[in-house]
Parts: sequence; structure tokens; C-alpha cells
Amino acid sequence: MEAYLGVDVGTGSVRCAAFDRAGKMYGTPSSVDIKLHSPRDNFYQQSSDDIWRGVCTVVNRVLTGNNFTVMGIGFDATCSLVNLDKDFKGVSVDPENPDSEWDVILWMDHRAQAETDILNSKPAKAHRYVGGKFSPEMELPKLMWLKRHLPDRWNKIKYSFDLVDFLTFRATGDFTRSVCTLVCKWGWIPADDATGDWESEIINLTGLSELRELTVGETKFPGSPVGAGLSAKSGVELNLPVGTSIGTGLIDAHAGALGVLKTKTKNSESSNRMAIIAGTSCCHMFLVGSENVVPGVWGPYRHAILSNQYLLEGGQTTAGATIDWLLKFTGKKFEDFESDIGEVSARQQKNDLIVVTDFHGNRSPLADPTIKGSISGLGIETNPSDIFIGIMQGLALGTRHITDKIEQECKVTIDELVLTGGLAKSAIFRKINADVNQVNISEIIWMSRKNSKHFLLLI
Repeated sequence: MEAYLGVDVGTGSVRCAAFDRAGKMYGTPSSVDIKLHSPRDNFYQQSSDDIWRGVCTVVNRVLTGNNFTVMGIGFDATCSLVNLDKDFKGVSVDPENPDSEWDVILWMDHRAQAETDILNSKPAKAHRYVGGKFSPEMELPKLMWLKRHLPDRWNKIKYSFDLVDFLTFRATGDFTRSVCTLVCKWGWIPADDATGDWESEIINLTGLSELRELTVGETKFPGSPVGAGLSAKSGVELNLPVGTSIGTGLIDAHAGALGVLKTKTKNSESSNRMAIIAGTSCCHMFLVGSENVVPGVWGPYRHAILSNQYLLEGGQTTAGATIDWLLKFTGKKFEDFESDIGEVSARQQKNDLIVVTDFHGNRSPLADPTIKGSISGLGIETNPSDIFIGIMQGLALGTRHITDKIEQECKVTIDELVLTGGLAKSAIFRKINADVNQVNISEIIWMSRKNSKHFLLLI
């Protein structure tokens, strides 16, 4: 049997599964946790060595006991920043420890807020393609922070990668960069094909005269072959033949969007579908045919997942992460709350809580990373389940805020929402999204809205 491996690097784990050409999964997928280090508030770091060890672990687990020939590997990963020296060794980004393994600035790291303000202080063409403002979750502010605050470390950095581009480099030794990562997170302006560049205004604003050298490598559309395929060293680590095809990667939410937006659903009448990739954060992905600018919504990103189509990317910086906060705060497990599904409607009726779920800033549509979350309406009778329901309601209302903004600015009607990702497995999350958006559930994966909107939940 011929199989293709999909490797997904999320915020907290690495996952792998094998599929045939039609998308049918072979065997059992594998997952392993990866390390996260937070030395200060708003600082979130990881280790590229730890992540690669996780990749090797899950790939070997999937291969064990299965009789198939691997024809290729596709990677996706969070939009985190990896920094290597001239010998391809990680350079520590930890302000406390110059010799640490932490060479990755995680996507949700907000250390570079001051640098983001500088980047947004003067006009540049690139602002048009990020909803009007760069975010500290993007790569340019992070690089600016490293150059300004850790000059000794900065002088050691020879190569900087978006995490998925690091993974294809680590697998092949080839410096190919994905148009997806550069367009969405680096302020790079694409051309009609897979080429592009930075405008001089952005180079001047960032002070990153080294930017093109740090990002050496050919740019390719997602899915294009990378170099000569799997290298000898990585072939040994992954237990796969040298030359096994490696595809140019995608940011994790964008890989999810490609699968969701271009799959068939029961709603054959849908004309404008939005994908919601619901995990640690929520990413709201919508394809448009032209350069529709929506203030506070990232994009329009040309070629981000499909050539010559434009992607709008809204989002909530913390979704599953907000629920994780409640679990840590109360000592409860998610299953403790999920078991209360029968009481959700009753709790919603009596719940006077208003929860603003922007615990780590508002990504869309306010585009303000300094906003904090809040809980209003607490009483001595309030219990953890009430707060849980309030968080779910807040997330659902945030989705409505984003969809309304895109509909207003693009003059479209979004008539189908498709949810996928870890949080979409929650029956309570699905039901409250249905209730908040005025939908009736006819069966567990299918919900029809009174104004002809449809929700299909793919788990």
C-alpha cells in the first residue's frame, strides 16, 4: 500500500497519521507532547531539537507494524520563529539564559509589543495585507526584539525560519520557504507567481537590513517538492528511505483551512464557507477572489493556501487556552464540565455572567493585543460550571463579531461555518456556538440557521 504521512506540530504536541491518496487514514495516529517554557509574562519559548525529536517519535510510531510504502510527507506547524547559527545549531532566545535549548519564539509570545508599535507607526504597503496592523504574533516584530534586546545572540543568528520551514529544512537540508509563511507572517509581498520581496519601507521601519540573508532559500507554493527529498541523516532518524518526497509546508491553521474549505459537505448550496480552526486559539479563515481589506482581520493573503486566491484570517488569540486557564484555576478536568451537556440550556438561561475571553489580547476584529479578559456578574452563588459556560458564550460571540465584520466589509453572506480542531470535539462548544448564532440542531453534526447560515462540524 502507498501512504502519505501528515505531520502536525501544534502549540503543545506533535501529531502524525498516515493516509492513502483519497484521504483515508491508515492505522492509528500518534501524538507526543512538546515542551513550552515561559520565563516571564508574555514570553513563550520552545526548543527546535525537542520538536524534531517529537516528529521522529510520532513518525516511527505510525510506521511500526504497518505494511505500507511512504510516498511523501507533508508538514504543518504553528507560526513560531526558529533561530539557528552558522552551524545550524539553535540560538537561545531566552533573556535569562544565553545557553538554553529555547531557540523558538512561540507564536503567542507578545514580548515584541514595542517593536510592533514601531512597525505600525508609519505607512507601508504591507500594512494593507495584515488588516491595517502588524501583530506581535508575527515574525518581523520578534526579529526586531532580538536585534534590539539580545545583540550578542543576534550576531550569532545566521538563519531564521518559520517553524514549518524549519521542519522541511531539517528533513531535507534544503532552504525552501513556503509562500504561506512569508505572506502571512513576514510582511512579504508576493508576485503573480511564487516569487516576491519586502518593500524598502518595511526594511527601513524594522531596521532588519539582514532580513533577506536570514531567509535565504527559494520560495514555493505549499505542496511543492522540497529539494531532493529526505536527507540521509533524517532518513535514519525517521526510518524512511533517502529521497522520500517532502512537500513545502503550511502554517497549521492554514493547513486546516485548506482541508476544510475545499472538502465536500452535506450543504451543497453553500457559496461562502468560513473555516474555524478551534484549538489553543481559534482561526477564522475565509477565501475571497480579490483584495478585500477588512480592518482588524489579517490578510488579504495572496497565495496563502491556493495560488491567486486571497485568504482573510480572523481569530481569537486564546480559545482552548482560556479554558485551560479555568481548568488550572479550578483543578477540574474538561470532562467534568463536558458531562454537564444536559444542563447547558438551563445554565445559559440563568447565567448572568459576561465573560470577555480576550485573555491574551484581541486578534480580530479589534486588533489590540493589549486588551485583557474580564468576568462580570460574579455572585456568591457562581460556580465553575457557570464560568465555563460564560467562556463558551464569549468565544461564540467573538466568532459572531468576526463574521459580521467580514460580511459587512466584503459585502458577502457567509452561509456555512465549518469547525475543526481539538475544541470542536466539545459538544458544549458546538451547542453554544449554535445557540449564540441562532441555529437549531437537527443532528449532532448539522445545524441550520434561520437566515440560511449553516454550520457543519467536522471532528
